[in-house]
Amino acid sequence: MIERGDAVQAVEEQLERDCQKWRTAGVDAMRMAVVDVEEHELVWIVSWTSEEFVRLGTRSSCWLATGRTWSTVSTADCTRSASSPR
Repeated sequence: MIERGDAVQAVEEQLERDCQKWRTAGVDAMRMAVVDVEEHELVWIVSWTSEEFVRLGTRSSCWLATGRTWSTVSTADCTRSASSPR
């Protein structure tokens, strides 16, 4: 079974790859941060949002536009990749 920390690490690694891909393409991509993790029967649901929103919180509503989204990570050992709704 994939443990909570491994699920978080898988999502963080995918978020970093995505950020680097956008920056390589010349886009000023925001860095994202994990903000919540919930275990379900077959997957971990890992929620994330921009680091700026985490840092500033509700004091700056301009960062709300980045939203809060989630990724799933299978609890089975055979799958360690993070997938996001798109």
